[in-house]
Amino acid sequence: FIEDVRADIVHQGQFSRMPYEKHGLVRCRARASIRLGLTEKISRTVETAVDLKVALISTPRPFDQTTVYIQDGASLDPSQANRRMDQALRTLESYREELRETLRRLDGRKNDIRPSSAYGPLRVRYEQLNVPTYPSLHRFEEENLTLFRVQDRIDLKELDLPEAVSRFEADRDRYDTRLSEARRRLEYDFTSQTNHSIYLAALGRGLEHRKSFLQWLLGFQTRTAEYSGQSHARLSSFDYKFDLLEWKRKAFQVIQERRGDPVGAQLLELRKRLGRLNGVILVDNPTETLTLDRELRRLPGLLVLVATGRVRLVDTNRGAGADDLLTVIAYGPMTVEGEVHASLISRNRISIPESAKVVGNLILRDLTYPASLRGVLERDGRYHSGRTSPEDPDGAFVDYYYAAIGPKRVYQVIER
Repeated sequence: FIEDVRADIVHQGQFSRMPYEKHGLVRCRARASIRLGLTEKISRTVETAVDLKVALISTPRPFDQTTVYIQDGASLDPSQANRRMDQALRTLESYREELRETLRRLDGRKNDIRPSSAYGPLRVRYEQLNVPTYPSLHRFEEENLTLFRVQDRIDLKELDLPEAVSRFEADRDRYDTRLSEARRRLEYDFTSQTNHSIYLAALGRGLEHRKSFLQWLLGFQTRTAEYSGQSHARLSSFDYKFDLLEWKRKAFQVIQERRGDPVGAQLLELRKRLGRLNGVILVDNPTETLTLDRELRRLPGLLVLVATGRVRLVDTNRGAGADDLLTVIAYGPMTVEGEVHASLISRNRISIPESAKVVGNLILRDLTYPASLRGVLERDGRYHSGRTSPEDPDGAFVDYYYAAIGPKRVYQVIER
């Protein structure tokens, strides 16, 4: 018969600098005995210990407050954007002076313009050319820059700052060449209405080209939060939450590559055995691609899935239940196809084509290849798990914490 059963936590500590995520050791002790006679009894005491882990199962804080987060914003080459912005602003200022001078000359020679009736309409056309100013535009920080957005819906191509700069550079020379030719014609015969019309058209195209680029930059800056200096340093203090070693320590289950047993098959078997996948699962796949489609398209549970290698998601968790939240962290390249419902954390290159859609959020180490992001991102506010701070220590949502015991024994002792 059982004489005594006890279980207690004999050790506990926190993961790194996160007081709300803990690890511990649960000791279980049981004593059983059997009588062999009136005076003889055999007893055995078994003591075993298993790991105890408590982890936040969602996007790490404070990154869960964003829709898209770019840890290294300098990967978008803001220095080149600054150079082209400065050039465009200087050109607008030169256009403004040029228009003022040309209009002064036109007034001075109004009696010479051919035909004589052309002066009035020409003057109106000159006055209609509006050269705007952009007081809200600012230069980007070129180093130690973090960018993020919090809108509910984002067309990811809007993040492609280098593409906007390249498009501006590609067309600039063509517009400038036409304007130079129009200036020469006007200088050759300033009294010709035709020459004025050609000049006005060329100047207008050059003006619209600069305005279009600067307006795009203004829209980018208006919709994007830029953290540099002390703000960047404060956010960078949380970067340790992306370290692979942290997730290896927090993993509730570990799947490793085995000959003849792909990691996807192992994950499927685990899902079939457990039903709901709750907690942190680490997939160590340095050579295999973890593909989440077909039978693995649906991953029910409150799950953080960490992959050391390549991940491919195809309509993953589309149609998931209200209590299902999937966070995928990939240290290899990540590819998204179809409509994926998840928080995606990319520590490598990521591809989201124009035909793809992500419902969740997107946390990026960098955006060195912005042309690979062309789909749509829609924010899912359920990934926000509250706040923890000295000012608000109870601001976290407890439903996002998950505790697990084991599954492997740390030790076992049998006392006779």
